[in-house]
Amino acid sequence: MGVSPLGQPSNKVESKKLKQKEAGEFEALIKENKELKEVVPRQTTMQSADHVSLSELERIVPKRGYDDVRHAMDKSDNLIYLIFDKSRTFLRARPDIFDSQSE
Repeated sequence: MGVSPLGQPSNKVESKKLKQKEAGEFEALIKENKELKEVVPRQTTMQSADHVSLSELERIVPKRGYDDVRHAMDKSDNLIYLIFDKSRTFLRARPDIFDSQSE
C-alpha cells in the first residue's frame, strides 16, 4: 500500500479499504459494549428486603454440634464451613485454615 508523505493512503481504493476496516472495528466495539452492558445488570442484581427471605437457607445445628462449631471458630482465620448431608442434617464444622495451607 502506498502512503503519501503526510501518512495518508496514496489512492482512493486504499482509503476506502482503510475506512471499511475502521468501520468494522468500530462495529465490533459497539457490539462488545452492548454485550457488556447486558451482562453487568445480571451480575450485580440486588435483592430487596421482600425477597431476602425467599433466598435464605436455614439449617439447624443441634446442641451436640456446638462444641464442633466453637472449635472450628477458634481455629479459623476468617470463616468456618458448616457441612450438612443431603437430608440437611448437620455433620461437622471445619475451619478455613486448611484452605490457606493448600495455596
